[in-house]
Amino acid sequence: SCESSLGVEISESAIRSAREGAAWNSRLNADFQVMDVDQGIPLSAERGYDAVVVNPPRRGLTRKVVEALMKSDAQLIIYSSCSAE
Repeated sequence: SCESSLGVEISESAIRSAREGAAWNSRLNADFQVMDVDQGIPLSAERGYDAVVVNPPRRGLTRKVVEALMKSDAQLIIYSSCSAE
């Protein structure tokens, strides 16, 4: 359980599905926004999350995102990828 969460995804259909899933599971503290992660990481850093889960495209995370994650207050960063190098 968590106090609040933010999901950021560039795909509108993925965000629609996430919102439906959150509603179905009564997760009223989940916020989902359609945007590129390069814009979403600064937004999440402002909120001061304890944990971050990233599942980037095959190209990986941009330098901007990596730097924002390293500067964040997150105590846990989970990087989920089929190409983690």
